[in-house]
Amino acid sequence: MTMTREAFEVAAATQEGPRAWQVAGRAYQDIHLHDVLATAAAPDEGLRVVRIVTYNKSTDLLSAMMTGTVTLHGDLRLDETLPRFLYVARE
Repeated sequence: MTMTREAFEVAAATQEGPRAWQVAGRAYQDIHLHDVLATAAAPDEGLRVVRIVTYNKSTDLLSAMMTGTVTLHGDLRLDETLPRFLYVARE
């Protein structure tokens, strides 16, 4: 899996379940429902976008430069610090 340029700047993240994460921040590229994102520390471990919320409304698209929260499903390893960016993963 390869990563493209920075797609989402992370401001905060909370774990919602064993493999579900709510991540708030700003999109630098369009983020679509079902996109696969990755961190620079674990580029081969995809995090699927299962929900997008912006302005308190669910949507299928978070356009570039909009802020919102994406719910991700997958293994996000948070050590002491949050990743600064998420990247769109391409196979």
